[in-house]
Amino acid sequence: MEIIKTKNLSKRYNGNLAVDSLNLSIEKNRIVGLVGPNGSGKTTAMRMICGLLRQTNGEVEINGLNLSRNLSKIQEMLGYLPQQNALFPDLTVYENLYYFGAVFGVCDRKLLNRKINDLLEKLGLKDQKKQRIEKLSGGFQRRTAVACSLLHNPEIIILDEPTIGLDPAIRVEFWNLFKGLKSQGKTILISTHYMEEADECDEVIILNRGKLAGFGGPDELRKKVFGNVYDLSQTKSKNSFENVYLNLTK
Repeated sequence: MEIIKTKNLSKRYNGNLAVDSLNLSIEKNRIVGLVGPNGSGKTTAMRMICGLLRQTNGEVEINGLNLSRNLSKIQEMLGYLPQQNALFPDLTVYENLYYFGAVFGVCDRKLLNRKINDLLEKLGLKDQKKQRIEKLSGGFQRRTAVACSLLHNPEIIILDEPTIGLDPAIRVEFWNLFKGLKSQGKTILISTHYMEEADECDEVIILNRGKLAGFGGPDELRKKVFGNVYDLSQTKSKNSFENVYLNLTK
């Protein structure tokens, strides 16, 4: 079942196309990676899909609903994590979560506290609950930002480079969380610069200069690039996903 669909989605800035006629069909309950060089249009595409940025041309459908005509209803289904943490530095972890929970419409205090405590546990933030954001490391700040995007139990989770700058152990924790969310029926669209993370996705979207350069499962894209010489035993070297990416974006 299609949960995210774009048709000729385009965005122009000062005469330049940041996203050029993007056609996507993303199925429900999948982890879909979004990769591309800097300036390829990844963040612009994500912001249009979230309804945070108006497209120049084209359409977005979420769960069969036209985004432009059903914006408020659709945004209730979405959890969005921007590249830069949108947190209040002088508030504690708990206070940030409580504030964003209220903004997202979780008005019952007992329910909101249960959700907050559950996310503090899942994201390893229990000991930081009463600490101000400005006193935390970048990794704990990012964990808090991820938790804020999940408070209203969204059906679709859109994450813009959630693991950038984090150490490998925290990245593994995050990916365990993402896979757990998928097992609960969530759909996740995630941008990354780490090709080993893209290789963990069900499908990968590759953008280059605002255009779709490739879309499919990691092994499907390997076969597209390497053809009959594709060999699963060589995926860590010759047929690495990094080489797939470089081939499709050169």
